Amino acid sequence: MIFCLVYICFLEFLHEVIIQVIFLHLSFLFSLFILVSFLSVVYFLLTCDLAAAKLQLVAAEGGGSSHSRLQRCMRRARSLQQRMQLQQQQQDSEATSGQQQEEGQQVQEQPRYHL
Repeated sequence: MIFCLVYICFLEFLHEVIIQVIFLHLSFLFSLFILVSFLSVVYFLLTCDLAAAKLQLVAAEGGGSSHSRLQRCMRRARSLQQRMQLQQQQQDSEATSGQQQEEGQQVQEQPRYHL
């Protein structure tokens, strides 16, 4: 009978130990799961930050500022082209008026012969 009581006490003790071990393993696994989840979130956030930094770099190099710079350059080029065309037209009109004046002077200088 005493043997049975010792055996039952041993089984109860063993049962408590097994439950504690299982609880510790579950706690460890849960902690590990939380840690892995946390690291995954941190990795995801770092990846997003890296992607955002790369996008900002690309945007700074070839994005809006470059586009506005290109627009300013195009406006300057158009303005220069218009000024050059205007200058060419003025030179052409001066040359034309100069030729007309020379022809007029030549006509006036030529003696007129009346027959």
